[in-house]
Amino acid sequence: MAKTVRIRTKYPGVYSIEAQGADGRAEAIFYIRFRRDGKLIEEKAGRARQDGMTAAKANHLRAKKIEGAATRQEIRNEQKADAERFTVERVWAIYHEQNSANRSAKDDRSQYQNYIRPAFGTKEFTGIVPLDIDRFKRAFLSSKDRRQATISEEARAKGGGKSPASLRNALELLRRLSNFAANKHLCPGLTFKVDMPKVNNEVTESLTDEQMVRLLDVLETFDDRLVADMMLVALVTGMRKSEIFRLKWDDIDDERGFISIKNPKSGVDQVIPLPDQAREIFSRQVEGDHPSPFVFPGRGGKQRQGVKRSVDRIKAEAGLPDDFRGFHGLRHAFASMLASSGEVDMFVLQKLMTHKSAAMTQRYAHLSDQALKRGSSVMDRLVASAKS
Repeated sequence: MAKTVRIRTKYPGVYSIEAQGADGRAEAIFYIRFRRDGKLIEEKAGRARQDGMTAAKANHLRAKKIEGAATRQEIRNEQKADAERFTVERVWAIYHEQNSANRSAKDDRSQYQNYIRPAFGTKEFTGIVPLDIDRFKRAFLSSKDRRQATISEEARAKGGGKSPASLRNALELLRRLSNFAANKHLCPGLTFKVDMPKVNNEVTESLTDEQMVRLLDVLETFDDRLVADMMLVALVTGMRKSEIFRLKWDDIDDERGFISIKNPKSGVDQVIPLPDQAREIFSRQVEGDHPSPFVFPGRGGKQRQGVKRSVDRIKAEAGLPDDFRGFHGLRHAFASMLASSGEVDMFVLQKLMTHKSAAMTQRYAHLSDQALKRGSSVMDRLVASAKS
């Protein structure tokens, strides 16, 4: 049997051990030691998550015990008051239960467990002050980037560490939990406005003519035909990876020539045209061993969850840059090619990309401007030709 390890705290007579909580996760249990009438007494103070116990609270309880001022009922009342406190952890449990079916639930859980809980889990929202947020920001970013949170993704990639975009996501979750607590009348939320870091995430990716030819050659002969066809769909429609994963046969209106995008990132169902090349790709999908409502099913006919290994192989064989982001890169390539063609205006491109606002499409505006300049240069040549 493994020996229980006592973890010392900064408070004399207070220590903790690590045990398994009711939810299967590791949880600290605090104990106190003191002498009364010459006799050494050791008692359990409480659990970190279940009872909201901390080393400081355990030390306070120990002091009361030593003074003999705490009766059993007083201790129970204090523990009950702690259990009824709406800490960030308690608000999160209610929030997550009500939103577990959302697409972002998995990302929210990761953000909370990795960042929010360690910094704010045992606090109440009214107990969080701007200085706590400043310390959180400094601890989140690498030492090289601690000077400011307004750095670009390119600078972050060179410097290493967690990005300002990730920091923004974590703070956004904290703000969302605060609003949830206030709107549901659970407890007051944050007493101040959180200054969110500015993020330059307007990254656009494109493929050169040579890269496009190599990629199409690889996709034509790649052994994992399902993944190859999925990437082709991303290229000719601009659909997001998650939308392709969720695409069902009922979403394809072959007669009218449209594809229904259910539950997109914008939050509102969208409809995009069905290109002839996409229609051809869909027509060659065959039903596997398990009948499935999905066009590109995963194991057992269920919704596909990942394709990273095959996508990495395709990128390597086509000689694409390491930082080219597979499906997301193809979506950018789709938009870049349409914008630079000069035949598609920004409003149409916004609808094809199912962007929520025109501002999201503006990152491609410079490509459209280049197409206009090329069109204008035609007149220059015609006039010059007439003069000669």
